[in-house]
Amino acid sequence: MLERLVKRIIELLEIRETTVLSIALKEMNKNCDHLFIKAKTVRIKGVDRIFLDLLLSGKANEEQDWLDRAHSYGVKIELELFDSGEPWFCYEQINKLGYPIFSINGSQLVHVPYNVICYRDVALLELGSTLCKYKKQLMTSLAYEDLQKKQIDIIERV
Repeated sequence: MLERLVKRIIELLEIRETTVLSIALKEMNKNCDHLFIKAKTVRIKGVDRIFLDLLLSGKANEEQDWLDRAHSYGVKIELELFDSGEPWFCYEQINKLGYPIFSINGSQLVHVPYNVICYRDVALLELGSTLCKYKKQLMTSLAYEDLQKKQIDIIERV
């Protein structure tokens, strides 16, 4: 009996390690502990500028409490914007938030904060990501070639 119970618990934990669940931003305030038990990764969809600014404010709020509770369960949080993020999304927020950020089409948004983007800055980017950069940022030819090889889109703004 005990062996079957242990085996079942191990099976559920193995399933949890590969499970990704998505919820809408407005569903965050509900008691979602059951999600944290079922999934290793939770993607919050419909993220807007107000929510991002709220997270960056550092002030205590219900959303931050929810994220802290998810973290206590060992859950990886991903944020998905309600659109592509253009032109309202501040690229610097990508690095400040500490959560992976995705556009509505599922592409992970990445920003390199340096004046010159080198190969070492893009070598570990995942296939199909999107590099968000400013026109003033220069890019080495090796970095550009690697981005093309990995089919990484580049969004550039002033």
